[in-house]
Amino acid sequence: MRKTFAVVVIAFGLIAAACGESSESGAEGLIGSWDRAGTIWDIGADAIVVTNGGVPGFSYTATDSTISLIDEPSPNSCNESQTGTYEWEIVEAQLTLTLLNDPCAGRSNALGGAMFDLVE
Repeated sequence: MRKTFAVVVIAFGLIAAACGESSESGAEGLIGSWDRAGTIWDIGADAIVVTNGGVPGFSYTATDSTISLIDEPSPNSCNESQTGTYEWEIVEAQLTLTLLNDPCAGRSNALGGAMFDLVE
């Protein structure tokens, strides 16, 4: 029984790797530097610092599949009461955000469907 289970677990891992699934578990997979056409997101444990973007950054909370963003105050930022929620997925070192709900039109237009490449 243990050998069968081990073979199934190994086979599942190989299939997931072949399909390009992220090996990161949970929201920890978001942490790092991500590039989108020269705009860099440095994602830390609870904040995102943006370089060359329209806002200085975001505070955020994340689960293993969603991220909720609140803009840091700036002239171009959304109202702090407007939280944007996006589904996130990492496949082959590329982060994709899919709009779930965001009352801020500027942020939702900029980030819905956005793709970021992991900066090595």
